[in-house]
Amino acid sequence: PIVPDDSEHTSLLRRVVPAHREPEGPQLLGRTPDYTARLLSDRDGVVPRLPVEDARPTPEGVAAEEFADRTPRRYSRWLAEQGVLADRSHEAAHDPEPFDLALQPVRLPADRSALLSAMAMAETGGLVSQWYRSILGPDGYADEKVTLGEVRHARTVIRVRHPHTGRPVGIGTIEFSECEAIAHLDSRGEDTSTFDVGYGIAVGSNERKAIAMAELDLGCHRAGDTPEGHALQQILMLTSDGLASNGFLEHLKLPHYVTFRSMLDRAAAAGEIANGGER
Repeated sequence: PIVPDDSEHTSLLRRVVPAHREPEGPQLLGRTPDYTARLLSDRDGVVPRLPVEDARPTPEGVAAEEFADRTPRRYSRWLAEQGVLADRSHEAAHDPEPFDLALQPVRLPADRSALLSAMAMAETGGLVSQWYRSILGPDGYADEKVTLGEVRHARTVIRVRHPHTGRPVGIGTIEFSECEAIAHLDSRGEDTSTFDVGYGIAVGSNERKAIAMAELDLGCHRAGDTPEGHALQQILMLTSDGLASNGFLEHLKLPHYVTFRSMLDRAAAAGEIANGGER
């Protein structure tokens, strides 16, 4: 079995904290064109260059305390330290193990880990579209405050337990994008003195998917046991998988002669009844 990994202790390649100008830990732009048009030049029109050391990732095998600026704690931990993070610990008792969509049937309403698993497998374009429609679009919350606590891009080692010794063994590395989204709980019935955090993760360099996933995680939790919440869960659990959706589309190219013939027969019968039995 795969050994669970704490993504807080990884080889950090990029970290952007939109919520704070000077956050705890570094702002690491990494390889990105996001801020190219926003870099300020001096009077000579030359953009100052940062030292090369600032662009180096955490060396493999180096302990966190030896390279503290490359292993900053999550932004949500800072919120918890300030006493303004909503407590979700009571939910852990009802959702103790990650939901495996490959081994367990989908049931609604879904646990949080099931929703996160479905969104992690979802097609990026479809997930971003659903995020926009549900959170920012006409069907969502017009006054939704969208704030990102932090966006990370990191590399970590995949470890499995050795079948004989039981010890963790590294079998390769993987890069991933990660996001924590923040929402002020300012709706009726919510604790307005606190914030909630949504989580998103995507394999590779795919920050858009991670951001959409984090925001939809928040949306599902806040909508809760409401018609809107049920509809959002149903869409995410049953229609966001690109392979499943494309499979249904592809099957439409197969012969449907019998199906369409029955439609023609029903249409002809309905027309005959409407005309008083005359064709």
